[in-house]
Amino acid sequence: MLLRLNRNPRDFERIGETQLDMITRTVEIANAEYWLSTLVQTVQADHAGHQLLAQFFANNPGWELVKNRRNLHPCDTLRVLGGKSFIGRREFRDHVKAMEQVTGMKALVVTSGHRSVGKTYSAELIQFLALLELNGANSGSN
Repeated sequence: MLLRLNRNPRDFERIGETQLDMITRTVEIANAEYWLSTLVQTVQADHAGHQLLAQFFANNPGWELVKNRRNLHPCDTLRVLGGKSFIGRREFRDHVKAMEQVTGMKALVVTSGHRSVGKTYSAELIQFLALLELNGANSGSN
């Protein structure tokens, strides 16, 4: 699977490490290098019934897409992939929702006079929503 994601499996192996530890570390690396959504999507598609993955999701419920689904609009989630909190940002969320409308703008620019305005967190929410859309998890939740 890592080869299909253009990753060398040997880069993720450590002597004496359990498979569960390797999976956890791989997820952490994927998150830090911004290919986490691709990893999770591939894993869920290819290995849905795997025992170690089931154990990983049981220990880390925030990583499983289905458990992150809300009855509200997906943009109103309080947790994005990995269980990271995404709190507040009402104006930003409203603009993202408006992008779904036929007449809505399809570009969003996050600006501020402050250096740490939250562009990375904004990108994480949009990445989470895109992954939900790819998996069909938000159909009928408007």
